[in-house]
Parts: sequence; structure tokens; C-alpha cells
Amino acid sequence: MKAIFFLFVMLIQNDLCYSGWAIQNSGTQADLFDVLYLTETTGIVVGGKVGDEYGIILRTTNAGQSWDSVYGGSRLLRGIAFTDVNTGFVVGNTGAILKTTNGGINWSQLNSGTTQHLRSVSFPPTATGFTGFVCGFSGMMLKTEDGGANWNTQQTGVTKVLFSIHFYDAVTGISVGGDNSLGDQPVISKTTNGGVNWISQTSPLPFALRGIFLIDQNNSFAAGNDNALIRTSDGGSNWNSVTLPGSRYLRDVYFQNNSTGYVCGNFGYIIKTTDGGATWDTTASLTTRYLEAIHFLNVNSGSAVGHGGTILKYTFLTGALNSNTVVKDFNLSQNFPNPFNPSTVLKYELGIEAGVTLKVFDLRGNVIKTLVNMKQQPGSYSVIFDKGDLPSGVYFYRLRVNTEDGTKSFSQTKQMMLLK
Repeated sequence: MKAIFFLFVMLIQNDLCYSGWAIQNSGTQADLFDVLYLTETTGIVVGGKVGDEYGIILRTTNAGQSWDSVYGGSRLLRGIAFTDVNTGFVVGNTGAILKTTNGGINWSQLNSGTTQHLRSVSFPPTATGFTGFVCGFSGMMLKTEDGGANWNTQQTGVTKVLFSIHFYDAVTGISVGGDNSLGDQPVISKTTNGGVNWISQTSPLPFALRGIFLIDQNNSFAAGNDNALIRTSDGGSNWNSVTLPGSRYLRDVYFQNNSTGYVCGNFGYIIKTTDGGATWDTTASLTTRYLEAIHFLNVNSGSAVGHGGTILKYTFLTGALNSNTVVKDFNLSQNFPNPFNPSTVLKYELGIEAGVTLKVFDLRGNVIKTLVNMKQQPGSYSVIFDKGDLPSGVYFYRLRVNTEDGTKSFSQTKQMMLLK
């Protein structure tokens, strides 16, 4: 899919950069608890309905323009981990562990040896792919060394829920948790020998922790209830609280690299840091739903999922203005409404006479429709774009303007969302 993104960037070269979140149509009202993209186009989401006790797995092969249900069962599903693009694991309630060997198309049940609710799964990225860990209620910690064929209980000394687990390498991992409520009594448990021993660490805040991410062996962030975001830079010997704007129940944390990270929580809350967690900025909220998980495949592509079938997709496309562009002469506005169904209005302004093209593209860079291709006089213009038989998803529209004498040109691309 990288080649597809490069193709699209080539198609819109000399454009302004665009980045942002958009709502996708999941096709379900179930609560979604974890998301993972294997490639630019192939992603997996798991969830179900608390109380009704059913679980689902959704899969996309077109970057979330559409999602297919590939599994349905009687147990709520909570966590995902893949060891490569084909082999993956999903965990959930009453000891559920599922495995795929064909990229999430088919899933088989494994014998976990427990009926405890399982919440998170992690396979160390530098291990063989056969070694993985699962955590859950009552301090449950399971380890496999044969790709899930057998699971052995690890002694953690924890009696509360372990909500999340993450390994940085084959030996260094942290699991966090607390009460299974909006209460307190946080739990941090760390191993530095591949799960042979788990050592308790102390949180500076009295709130349950829901998400953990290890940037490296020393630097980690954990997020949880009551706006709790804590960090360590010495491997967990000391954890310090991070001051955040607002008051939220935080659910997950993910870092793309040493500098750029994200945290998500209730009421569509997403915050971002670009300086390693020193400062955090709030992004525009597209939903009021709880967001339970956030994941980035790379700096250009990410996703967040939450309650009521919520899926958000982050896309970053980049280009550059022509050196002879004079922006004040031309302008392309954001379409309205956005998201739209069945139609939306695209507006632009010309300060001088020029040749104009206005085209709509899909996520792969294919031209969906040419709306304008002619010379136009100065003025304001509106064009209606109708969805026709297009599927729900992210689309782009590009305005290109060139004067007849070639002294001025302008090109700009914006994103719009079709939501049926």
C-alpha cells in the first residue's frame, strides 16, 4: 500500500499538505476495543457488546472504506496482537484466545486453560514470534512459547485486573491495571527477564491504569482513569504524573517514535505530543463516544476505535506549493457538509481568469470524477458532488489553476468523508 500512497502523492504533487481524522462506517453498533493495521490497507478491529456477551472481528482490505465481519461468537473480544502479516491472536472474556494464520480471514479457538476474562495480548517484537503474553482479571498472566499451542500461568502477585500489557523486546514488558470500575488502586507490574519474574512498581496517582506503551527500555507512558497519564524515564523506578487539559477517562496510549505519541479516551478525546510527552495538544473531536484504543502503522496512517461501532482513521498526505503560487488569487474551501450523504458542495474562488480543473479521487489516487475542466473568469464558484454508487469512505478533491501566460498557478487538495 506504500506504493499506492506514493502514487497518490505523485498525482497531487505540488499540492499543500493535508492531515487529519475522519469518521469511518464500521457497519456495526457494537463496542470496539482494539484496532491493528497490518499494512496500509489491511486492518483488524475487535469488540462486541458488554452485557450481551457477544464478540466480533472486523477486517478491512481498503484502508477502512468498508469493513467485513469475519468472526462472530458468544464471548466479548478485547485485544489484538500479530507476529507477522499472517499470524495473529485475539483475546477476550471467559478465557477466549483466537488465532489466525491467514491475515485475519479465518480464526480458530485455542485452549487458554482459564475462564478468567482476558483483556490484552502482546508478542515481543524481537522474539521468535512463538513467545507471547496475555493478561486479564484477577492478575491473570499467561505465557506461550509455542505460538499459542500451550499457555502457562505466570505468577504476578497481582489480584486486581491487568488491563493492558506491552513488551518492548523479548525480555522487557509492563502490565498495568487496577479496579474493574472507575475506582482507584492502580497496578504496575514489570518484567526484565521475559516473564520469569514480575516486579510491582508504584504509580504517583491513585487511579486505575488502562493502557501502557514502552518507547524503549527506560521510557514508558501509562494512561488511565480520571485523566491519569504517567511516565517513567528510568525503567519504572520512578513514575511521574503528566498534567493534561480537561478531565477525561483515558484508555490507550501509543507512540509512533520517541517524539510523537497519542492518547485517547472518553467523549472522543485524542491528544498528541510531538516532543516526547513534554507537552500535549488536543485534536478536534469527531465523536462523543468513548475511544478505547489507538494504533498507528506509521506516521502517515493511524486509527482509533470505540463504543457504538466508532472507527476513526488518520491520514497524512503531503506535497508542496509551486514556487510561483500566489495564494491570495485563488482559494479552495472545505466541502460542506462533511461527512456527507448523499451530496456535498465544493466551493472555490478565482482572483483572475485562469484554466481550472476540479477532480475527485479515491484513497488509491484513482480519479472518481472530473467536476470542472475549463477556463473561468474571476469570481466564486460552487459545484455539487453527488455520491452516486460510491461506498462509504475517505475521498479527496483537488483544485488546479493555471493562468494562460503561465505566471501563476495554484494546486490544493482537501479530504472529505462519505458516510452512508
